[in-house]
Amino acid sequence: MKYYLLIIAFCMIYIPINSCEKKSENKNFEELILKRIENIGNNLKISGYYYENLDALNDKYASAFCLYSNGILISLGSFQKINFFQNVEKLLTDKNFKNYFTSRSGWGIFTIQSTEITIENWGNKIATNQPYPAFGKIGKIIDNSTIEIYQMYKIEKKQKINLDHSLFYLPTSYHFREFSPKPDSTNNFIP
Repeated sequence: MKYYLLIIAFCMIYIPINSCEKKSENKNFEELILKRIENIGNNLKISGYYYENLDALNDKYASAFCLYSNGILISLGSFQKINFFQNVEKLLTDKNFKNYFTSRSGWGIFTIQSTEITIENWGNKIATNQPYPAFGKIGKIIDNSTIEIYQMYKIEKKQKINLDHSLFYLPTSYHFREFSPKPDSTNNFIP
């Protein structure tokens, strides 16, 4: 049972899905609490992507995301640990990359305060009863290429609702991997 709850939660948070939504449908979403600000410091490397610790014994899948200096992030989704880097980089170099992220799913914002990072992004609208749920993660910056996420929450009506940590493998480490050229952060959802 715990395994199935983990899979559902994982899908809600990490798996961006192709969407054929109309622009008029964009109004049905939870708002992110964070406000986008430029992150030009050197707290974290941004010339690539961050990937979940592949040595963790918790699952067959690991997730990845890109951070941008303008405070935007894109969750790339979850990938099988077998051929993980090859699959992530295949997505990043796909000439149709932007077509995969035409909905809110995966897009988000991050802020850094001292050694703490807060991430908020929209999840998969198909995995829940509500369109475009919003989720957050709080973590510690270990060094400029390692983040350790220790808390997760859901956003409902601009309120943080802590998620049951027993459903997740926390803390979870993410490590930086250099990659170029990384797709830009232009999107229709975060001003």
